[in-house]
Amino acid sequence: MVIVRSILLFLLAAFAEIGGAWLIWQGVRENRGLVWIGAGVIALLFPWLYLRGAERQTIRLYLEGPATGIFGDFSLALEQQGLRGSSEAGEQLVYWRAIYRISQTPDHAFIYLNPAVAIIIPRAKILSGPFEQFMHEIQSRAPQSNA
Repeated sequence: MVIVRSILLFLLAAFAEIGGAWLIWQGVRENRGLVWIGAGVIALLFPWLYLRGAERQTIRLYLEGPATGIFGDFSLALEQQGLRGSSEAGEQLVYWRAIYRISQTPDHAFIYLNPAVAIIIPRAKILSGPFEQFMHEIQSRAPQSNA
């Protein structure tokens, strides 16, 4: 469902950008007036406005409290079946086959469950063992993540 939603939002954003440019073109080049230009500007701004709204909602959620399970303390353990995450909100098991992609920066690791959802691991928060060993173990258990 998340993938379908992402595809639909991508198509809507593409349509808004192309349609917005076309509306502005019609307003200026074909002398259709300010209404067409205004509609084009609004359509062009739609993807940006949507992104800012999602960002504001995330910040508001963070500022309202501990947002248990989203922000805050979270432990991650490697198990035979997958990654077991636990927080104050409860536990979850992410099976190895469910890992979409793994990437790293100098400060973080990102274990993607789909193109829009990831478990973010700060390098400095690995409490036992070296970070590289931890990441190597994850990559060896989820080989399809590097395809």
